[in-house]
Amino acid sequence: MSKISQYLQSHIQGEVSTRLDVRESVAKDSGALTMRPDMVVYPRSMSDVRKVIRFALQLAEKKHAVGLIPRGSGTDNTGSAIGRGIAMVLSRHMNAIYEYDAKQKLLRLQSGAKITSVQSALRLHGVAIPALNLSDEGTIGGAVAVDASGRLSGKFGSVRRWVEQIEVILDNGEVLQTGRVSRKELEKIKGQPGRIADIYRGIETIIEDNAELIELMKQETLPDKSGYPGIAEVIGKNGSFDLLPLFIGSQGTLGVIVEMIVRGEFVPHEPVAVAAVFKTAQDARDAADQLARLDPVVLEYFDGIFLKSAAESGKSYSWIKNEVTTYGAALELEFHEFSDGKKHKIIKKVTKILEKYDCDIISTQDASLHDVLAARHSLSLMTTPPDHNDRAALSLTSGFYVNPQRFDEFTKELLNLSEALKIDLPIHGSILKSIYAVAPTFSMQKTADKQKLLKLLDQLTVLVAKYDGAIVGDGSEGRLLSRFARASWS
Repeated sequence: MSKISQYLQSHIQGEVSTRLDVRESVAKDSGALTMRPDMVVYPRSMSDVRKVIRFALQLAEKKHAVGLIPRGSGTDNTGSAIGRGIAMVLSRHMNAIYEYDAKQKLLRLQSGAKITSVQSALRLHGVAIPALNLSDEGTIGGAVAVDASGRLSGKFGSVRRWVEQIEVILDNGEVLQTGRVSRKELEKIKGQPGRIADIYRGIETIIEDNAELIELMKQETLPDKSGYPGIAEVIGKNGSFDLLPLFIGSQGTLGVIVEMIVRGEFVPHEPVAVAAVFKTAQDARDAADQLARLDPVVLEYFDGIFLKSAAESGKSYSWIKNEVTTYGAALELEFHEFSDGKKHKIIKKVTKILEKYDCDIISTQDASLHDVLAARHSLSLMTTPPDHNDRAALSLTSGFYVNPQRFDEFTKELLNLSEALKIDLPIHGSILKSIYAVAPTFSMQKTADKQKLLKLLDQLTVLVAKYDGAIVGDGSEGRLLSRFARASWS
């Protein structure tokens, strides 16, 4: 790789490194996999990205294939930002926020911009991208590449709904700018030479050859996000054509996203928030069914194991009346209300429902938002264990989907799986989306734990499918889940 790195170093404005420590720094993401690249490139411009891709194409034509791995901050947990070959880290230099159109609430920016920076910039105008969390350390390009969802996605959908346009570098170095085109414009594009025209022709042929399957995908209520589900949205109702949905969630497999235009929406700075801890998980689930009718923007469920772990780490919660370890589950919900009167009214309605159950309650009416959200902060305590402990809770997926009508059945069988594998499987997720994740504790330094992880994923995939679900209900499958997602298709 030394000759390749020397060539690229002399032809791009950015930096190229083959140092072991640099390669090690991008060998992991937030998940269980590790894969060290042969080289790391930090492009400074779209031109740099095009040169790297074109050079890789030239090598491939000479029978010397080199993988290209676009990478933002590496916060995905499915292995999509790691791999052999050349890792292109866009977050170091390609992170500019260019301009904001206040009238349309549109923001133009580079894909390497941190989500925290993007949300902070938008908050100055009273808006945010509601599909993404305000404090997400990932990049906006990475969020689009995996079709990410945040805490408000149960109400506002995934990032797919908030992306207007992207510029993407294709496999031959050409730049494609997405946009919806009419049938007349499509025919004109298809008649031109070049890679872009080839893609339009090829995608149209795929859609025509699989018309029945794609129609079924449009009607499907099961939110399986594995593969390329965006192909069902390429053709609009009026026959127009837009490749944007195909690239969202493709995890860099179709091209490298370098710029985009995203849309914001007005959100309150301080939401109405309520948290409750329940003696039994069943009570929490029953209460959640009633609370969902109040139309919250967030309604999250947490296994009591998270609270127990937080207590063992030294955390305490003044509003919880009894020993933390005696509680079976917790709920956290939020509402977007702007007037004090409506805020008071909704808290009153929530409290009336919760008082029917054996639970402790806290709300922003009598406490800070930080205190109310303390229950969900227990998630991070499991993933960052004490220094003397080499075991940590792993987030295996961005989220799997479970049919809400069968969630009680699913949780009972999940407990059986936990006992069979001798692993705690605390579950958390969004009641509104019916998207959940488990956080088993492993030591990835141990071969036995790695084997147990794969066994767990295999059995979890079967269990999720049994209850009318999908193992990739949120985000994308990446390296980690691809084999399990394919197995679930049959």
